[in-house]
Amino acid sequence: MIIFYLFSLAICVIWVYMLVYLNYTMNSLPVLKKQVKPANYDDAELAMVSIIIPACNEEEHLEESLLSRLNQDYPRFELIVINDRSTDGTKAIIDRIAAMDGRLRPIDITELPNGWLGKVHALHQGVKLAKGEWYLFSDADITFKPDMLRSAVYYAQSQQVQHLTCLPEAELYNDFWLDVTCIGFLLLFCNAARIPDINENKGNNAIGIGAFNLVEAKVFNQTKGFEWLKMEPADDMGVGYMLKQHGAKSRVADGLGLIKFAWYENLSQAFSGLEKNTFGPGSQYSYFKQIGIVLFLLAMGLLPSVALALGMLSGDVILMGIGSLAWLTNIIVAFVVPKESNKEIPFYLLLPIGILLIATIMANAAWKCFQNRGVYWRGTLYPVEQLRAGQRVKL
Repeated sequence: MIIFYLFSLAICVIWVYMLVYLNYTMNSLPVLKKQVKPANYDDAELAMVSIIIPACNEEEHLEESLLSRLNQDYPRFELIVINDRSTDGTKAIIDRIAAMDGRLRPIDITELPNGWLGKVHALHQGVKLAKGEWYLFSDADITFKPDMLRSAVYYAQSQQVQHLTCLPEAELYNDFWLDVTCIGFLLLFCNAARIPDINENKGNNAIGIGAFNLVEAKVFNQTKGFEWLKMEPADDMGVGYMLKQHGAKSRVADGLGLIKFAWYENLSQAFSGLEKNTFGPGSQYSYFKQIGIVLFLLAMGLLPSVALALGMLSGDVILMGIGSLAWLTNIIVAFVVPKESNKEIPFYLLLPIGILLIATIMANAAWKCFQNRGVYWRGTLYPVEQLRAGQRVKL
């Protein structure tokens, strides 16, 4: 019994720590829209920005996304959109908007070279065409408010950093259990990324977020570039790692109210969409490591409730205390963590279930990779040995 006590206590203490660290991270993040700009700030000080967007079968969100970029109140930017072998209406949308607005520069990719992931290759082609002093790498399902780019460039320049990435606001309330899973990912992401350390220039941690990776061009062009990341599914994180190795300073900001992304329409889509990047970064494509991570997450999601329930049924005050501590922390964090709306409170209260769903997603990703002998992404099957050899991001 003593072993079960100790194991339950260890898991619940880790759970409490992760919840507290999530709250600390979210409270310490600079909120981009709240950054005060000097009254005499001159538009002439704003650098030219190349917004680079890869798109593969993105017709559902693409038009809204592109128009939101073109509607920026920023005076100097170009929009480079790469159609990466799409089989839906993506190319037609890009071409139609490009015909209306000359700031959109389209690229059409019909073939993928050997040894490249499609998205990374598309980003590589976009950089070749870019003329800006800053590159903004951003996904095709992201929407900006009109002052997003201005706020971001001002903040990056005022902080004298070469890399700024932003946490986007998620479009919640479409699928309840998907939203619970999304908050679970936020918990794990914040604890893995150590964002406060990055913002204080501590340690060797690095970060990049696909929704918004703003990079000073002259610094990026001194790195190995996307050729170094050509087989890395976590390319957004890879950009941060690559810049960190080159000595660049990074900042992470909260894009609440300025940038929004559509994650997935439902939980089924999340299972399919996350197959490509929930196996490699944490486990380095090792099935044994993935099993270990899945079991750890299952313990995290189950033990607080199991300990509390067993304690109440048996009258064991130790188990009741362990489970109560974990759940009380969960409840407090659900109410105090910064959030867009109190409608999100249930998602935080159900974080243990979110962790269980993530464990299931990770188990599914490993199983599909085992079945296929690789990862299927954007119409191409990549052998696991090739992905392992090209991996750059290891959490």
